[in-house]
Amino acid sequence: MFRKRRFLWQIYPVFLLIIIPCLFLVVWFATRTLKQLYLSEISSALEAEARLAAMSLEKSLLTGESSGVEAICREMGKETQTRITAILPSGVVIGDSDEDPALMGNHSDRPEVRSAMAGQTGVFIRRSTTLKKEMINVAIPVRKGETIVGVIRAAAPLISVSQMLRSVYWKIALLGLGIALLAAIVSLILLARVNRPLTEIERGAERFARGELGYRLHQTGPEEIANLSKTMNRMAGELEERLTTTSAQREELETILSAMVEGVFVTDPAGRITRLNLSAARILGVDPRKAEGKNLEEAVRNPEIQRLVAETLSRRKPAEGEVVLLNGGERFLAVQAVPLPAREKEPGGALVVLHDITRLKLLERVRQDFVANVTHEVKTPITSIQGFVETLRGEVGPEETKRFLEIIAGETERLKAIIDDLLALSRIEKEEGKGEIQFQAVPVLDILKSAQKACATLARERTILVELEGDPGLSAHLSPDLLEQAVVNLIDNAIKYSETGSKVRLELSREGDELLIRVRDSGIGIPAEHLPRIFERFYRVDKSRSRKLGGTGLGLSIVKHIVQVHGGRLSVDSTPGKGSTFTIFLPAI
Repeated sequence: MFRKRRFLWQIYPVFLLIIIPCLFLVVWFATRTLKQLYLSEISSALEAEARLAAMSLEKSLLTGESSGVEAICREMGKETQTRITAILPSGVVIGDSDEDPALMGNHSDRPEVRSAMAGQTGVFIRRSTTLKKEMINVAIPVRKGETIVGVIRAAAPLISVSQMLRSVYWKIALLGLGIALLAAIVSLILLARVNRPLTEIERGAERFARGELGYRLHQTGPEEIANLSKTMNRMAGELEERLTTTSAQREELETILSAMVEGVFVTDPAGRITRLNLSAARILGVDPRKAEGKNLEEAVRNPEIQRLVAETLSRRKPAEGEVVLLNGGERFLAVQAVPLPAREKEPGGALVVLHDITRLKLLERVRQDFVANVTHEVKTPITSIQGFVETLRGEVGPEETKRFLEIIAGETERLKAIIDDLLALSRIEKEEGKGEIQFQAVPVLDILKSAQKACATLARERTILVELEGDPGLSAHLSPDLLEQAVVNLIDNAIKYSETGSKVRLELSREGDELLIRVRDSGIGIPAEHLPRIFERFYRVDKSRSRKLGGTGLGLSIVKHIVQVHGGRLSVDSTPGKGSTFTIFLPAI
């Protein structure tokens, strides 16, 4: 590739190519004209001398006598420094000022002589065969009436003419060279002055390209260049304003996308990911930096998402659907894909929005399970009561009647317990929503002692020792009644699911900014697959056993809500056959 030349060196040679040939033509025309003019002057002088000689030789030419002609020619040639030749119509030379006529050949074939014989003045330049010189010859006819009786020719060598013209030529050439040099220098200066603001515009454009839009060009030089600088300054100002606006809008868009819970990503018409926010990367389980620029099939390995995007790109219509992701656990997504507008006659890509509806699905599942469980929990005692009532209507003995009434009383107590726990959950949620729960700074160990006493009767019945250990100086902002209820529920469960004669430990400690209340037992434990759901309402690990022990299925759910009301958290660690440990984390003071 040829290197591009600067503007100055593109224009300057053109100027030289115009100036030098023009000067050459002027010099050539001037020298040619001067030569023609000088030859014309010499021709006129020679013609005048020839006519003067013709007047002296007219009589001899009329009579045809050659005596005395040669002497006259020599005398006139000596006086005028010109070669004079007298020629008869036959071409015979009868007189010459420089040579012997007898030695000169016939001149009828000379061009100037032929012109003179034709009645015209003949002018011709040629090399003389006798004098061995370049000569200019002028011949005129000598008439007698209408008859040409002879020709007088005057000639002069061109050596002196050439010498004189050579001197003039050198002066003209030097003058032309000076003019050319001066024109070249002046042109270079003028072009440099024009090129200087262009160079500044070039440098300014480079600074604009680098982002220095605050720089301004000097409005100098010719009007057109100054207007160009003014226009570029205005363009830079408008571009800076638009870039500032665009940058602000881009930052605002980036902030919005980053803050969005929904996942958003964009593909080009070929299905390559061009952009995605952090939520989309987290939902899809990809690295945002590595995913950009990859094909959707390579970055997102989910056939349903790929199908929705491909359908949107091909049909140029919105598409939506629900997708289940299995990376890192089951996750439900509502996917919406819409086509982007076309750009410059090329089809646009697709915008895909991912709504994580896993929580909604889980809540729906919990709601369905809750309805099924509460229906089952209430239906079972009602069915039992109804059956025994129908039996009592028949003929039964006193002993069976007493047993049936005891069963009906037990089922009634179970229904009452379920209703009480439901009312307790409802009351906690209502008071939390209205901010009616009263918190106060109290020693936590005192609340644990109260809970220990509340469970003492059940513990004695099952011969289980409830041990309490903790620092009496640890306090927290809490509702004593609610926290006691939560601890009682945990101790109650630990006693019910522990073997007779075992221990239940109640511990209070501090770790960093949190108070930890642990309830440890060495009972049957909880299988790992049930741990994520044990805090749901009416969820039972062993339904038959929990009902026999008098559980309602709401105890752990009540504990969870009480801990959340206090701004804490609840965890469980359990091994089947070795026991369970429930830990309440509360903010310490």
